[in-house]
Amino acid sequence: MPTCVFETERLRLRMMTEDDLDALRPILSSEIAMKHYPKVLNEEEIRDWICRVMKRYEIDGHSFWMVELKETCEAIGQCGILTQHVNGKSEPEIGYLFNPAVWGNGYATEAAKGCIDYGRKTYGYKRFISLIVPENQPSINVALRNGFTLEKTVPYRDRPEVRVYSIRLK
Repeated sequence: MPTCVFETERLRLRMMTEDDLDALRPILSSEIAMKHYPKVLNEEEIRDWICRVMKRYEIDGHSFWMVELKETCEAIGQCGILTQHVNGKSEPEIGYLFNPAVWGNGYATEAAKGCIDYGRKTYGYKRFISLIVPENQPSINVALRNGFTLEKTVPYRDRPEVRVYSIRLK
């Protein structure tokens, strides 16, 4: 059984494994879910995604975690703390990506808040960012609900404009 990282009221976040291919397929191969990502992923690219996530566990101690409903153990998405390099600086990002079938239930907000709390308690992080393209209003709403504010807009990877939302904790 995969390692549970932490739980929230309704969710369990656990380490991703190679066995999560079927759970990730409806997310990473969905035109809807991947609308604000460079492209949808095929089977081999999803396998590579999982391998990269698992490698980040070794390097950073964290990455995306699978998000399951506690009540049913159904995997509904991924959320986690990702090390991002923006303007020459490494920062912990709260990232989330869920199955469109469960959008609108507050799961992304709940999971992201859990990641913020976990990152503060476990790693001592006092600041988090979320990198969001301007057109991705649902992700912006999640960030705002968790207390993030728009800090700046930067070019990032292959995109000319990505918004950096941030939160500083006491």
